Amino acid sequence: SSDATGGPLLAKQIVAAISGEQYPLGVFGLGRQPTNLSDLNNPHPSFLTTLYNQRYIPSLSWGYTAGARYQRKGVFGSLTLGGYDTGRFTPNNVSFDLAQDVARDLVVGLQSIISVESNGSQHLLLPSPHLTFIDSTVPYIYLPPDACALFERVFGLEWDETAQLYLIDDELHKELLMRKPKFTFTLGNSLTGGPTVGIVLPYSSFDLTYKPSYDADPIRYFPLLRSADNSQLTLGRTFLQEAYLITNYEYGNFSVFQCIFEEPMTQNLQAILPSGVRDLVSQPTAPQQPTGIAAAFEHVLWPLYLLDSSTSKEVFKDRDFCNIFGRGTADVR
Repeated sequence: SSDATGGPLLAKQIVAAISGEQYPLGVFGLGRQPTNLSDLNNPHPSFLTTLYNQRYIPSLSWGYTAGARYQRKGVFGSLTLGGYDTGRFTPNNVSFDLAQDVARDLVVGLQSIISVESNGSQHLLLPSPHLTFIDSTVPYIYLPPDACALFERVFGLEWDETAQLYLIDDELHKELLMRKPKFTFTLGNSLTGGPTVGIVLPYSSFDLTYKPSYDADPIRYFPLLRSADNSQLTLGRTFLQEAYLITNYEYGNFSVFQCIFEEPMTQNLQAILPSGVRDLVSQPTAPQQPTGIAAAFEHVLWPLYLLDSSTSKEVFKDRDFCNIFGRGTADVR
């Protein structure tokens, strides 16, 4: 740890590294789960827990959105530890329970996916509801093969076996820009019924590029992948461009909100108080059902905020490139 930026100094934090041939992209763990190395009786607390124990943040919670390069002139991602930024989302009253599996805890009931085009035509793109994991460590959206087949038929997508992606050529890209499809993902705490929230993604959310090598030209692709089984169903960083998440580990719940990109954008940081204290202080209803997970995109700047546990003011602000925030069982991966 370093206080070179004027932020808090945390000692004995775990940093792990692996050797691989892919372009390195760091992952910053945001979970509360401790890490066991050699002694099960003395686990190492997570980064978030250490901040809370040292009273840098008021609770084991955070708010996050990935940012969207295609919105306005490029909107930064935002991560607030110990609270959330009400200037980044539209409130709702839908609460999700954290799943018991700490490695796959941000699970929602994906009840439907519907696309609406500029001419008014609509398409149902999810044949049946599925429990789906929100995960910022991958850029893709993993759906069942039958749902991917519907995307292929409706939008003319073709799978490239070499790239293992749905590649988009210039002609198809122009057609999709003209059709202007908007995709509404309807989420609930269960597979059917109950309160739901709809997160709308424009086609721009799916208009991504990759480089097969460092000096290669960018290649367009549609970030949809076929899941091998139900355990792989995932809403990755593509989804998180338009979704704001608030996670509260003390209460075991999270919330998902539609991002807003108003001009001018205003910041309004709010602290989430710990259990036993929050009941004594009035706070907005929806963000108390926190949500979770973080995400990132290449070339997106990340503002990071810590809310002081006593004054609820911003005490640390930093920006970095190409970070991915994930729950993870390790403190910093």
